[in-house]
Amino acid sequence: MKEHEGHDEMHAEMLLILFVILILSQVLLLVWRKQSPRTHHNATLLGLWFFPAGFSLYWEYSRFLVFWFGFSILNSYIIYIASRKPLAQGTPRYPFSSSPSSWHLSDKTGPLPSLRTVYKWFYLLFYLCYGVGLLSFFIIILDVAGVVSLFVDALEVFQVSIMTFYYALYFGVLGRDFADMCSDQMASTLGVRTSFLPCGCPRKLPSFFFFC
Repeated sequence: MKEHEGHDEMHAEMLLILFVILILSQVLLLVWRKQSPRTHHNATLLGLWFFPAGFSLYWEYSRFLVFWFGFSILNSYIIYIASRKPLAQGTPRYPFSSSPSSWHLSDKTGPLPSLRTVYKWFYLLFYLCYGVGLLSFFIIILDVAGVVSLFVDALEVFQVSIMTFYYALYFGVLGRDFADMCSDQMASTLGVRTSFLPCGCPRKLPSFFFFC
C-alpha cells in the first residue's frame, strides 16, 4: 500500500494540468483567429488536410488514403488554376470530362471560364458529400431501428454507413474551406477586395457578387 501512496494526488494534479492546457489552448486559438484570421484559416486547413492522411498512413488505412489521394490530385489542379495570375481565359468548363469534344472553350475574354471551372468543382463536391452523408445517416437510422437487420447483416451495414458518413463529412468540410480560399484568391487576382461585407463581396461592385 505504501508504494501507491500519493497516486491520487498525482492523478488529480495531472487532470488539473490537462484542463488548464485545454482552456489555454482554446484561448490562444481564439486570439490567433481574431488577430490573424488568414493565417489561422490556412494553418487549420493544412492540419485538416494532412493530419488524417498521416494517421492513416501510420495505421495503414489504405481505403482512406486512396480517396484522399484522389481528392488531393483533383483539388490541387483546381487550386492551381485558381491561383494563376492572370486567370486563364480558355480553361474548360468541364475539366474532368473523358471526352475532349464535350469541353466548351469560351470565346469571350476574361477569367470567367476559370471561375466556372473552380465553382463547378466545389458545387459538385458539395452535393456529392451532402447526398452521400444524408443517405448514410438515413441508413444508420434504419439500422438502429432494426429495419436493416430484416434483410442483410446489420453490423456490416452499420460499419459501412458510419465510414461513408465520416468520409462525406470530412471531404465536405475540407472542400468548403478550400472553396473559401480559392474564391478569395481569385477575387484578389481580379483586384476585388474581400473585406467589406461579411460574405466577402464588395459593396459598390454588384457585378462581382458571384464571389459570395
